[in-house]
Amino acid sequence: MSERTCIIMFSGGRDSTLAAIRLSRAWDRLVLVTVTSAGMKGLARVSRRLSELRLLLPANTCWVHVSFQEEPHRDGGAQTCLTCHQAYIVAGITVANKFQANHIALGYSGYQSGWAEQTPYAIMKLNEVLTAHGFSLLLPVTDIVRKEDALRELRSNDLSDEALEQKCVRQIIDPGLTGDSLHKEVDEWAKDLANAMTNIDQASLQMIATQHFNDPSFDDIPHT
Repeated sequence: MSERTCIIMFSGGRDSTLAAIRLSRAWDRLVLVTVTSAGMKGLARVSRRLSELRLLLPANTCWVHVSFQEEPHRDGGAQTCLTCHQAYIVAGITVANKFQANHIALGYSGYQSGWAEQTPYAIMKLNEVLTAHGFSLLLPVTDIVRKEDALRELRSNDLSDEALEQKCVRQIIDPGLTGDSLHKEVDEWAKDLANAMTNIDQASLQMIATQHFNDPSFDDIPHT
């Protein structure tokens, strides 16, 4: 398509919401991608956020609901959320291919940079993998280094400052890996992600819904 389209992985939380707001000022079209799986509960909260954003984002904005048929976190002993984030990236790439887009945005913020997937090293490796497959990574809210600043920016846009995202039933507490331990974990993750992207057609996911913000029936979507 001729218009410049950006895919954003959208949880409904504070950071991905602000990322969507900021990106809407620079892109012709946004496609918000929400991923669900058996380990995630509370899609109704995301629906609340989407209702707020319909008043702020362009009418040609799309929301895509992707569901994984298998639980991404099959490893019960996983220390971090990297495995699930691999699944999210695969979902984003799948949607990007559908919309003929090559820019993927994530709501990684400065004040969350201690989480394994949001560390500078993990971001560097993710960028390498995406670039190798013809995609560009956008991180529009990394300059937000305090949670208070995120709350303030949400309120300034007349948005709820709640984290209106799904909750993970596994509730992993990131161990704060650093140094060699972090690098080893991330390197293995990046290798697995590169392999998953090479075999993207084999991903066990399903696009449940694709809805346009300007569709009058948007609010009738059952977000259970």
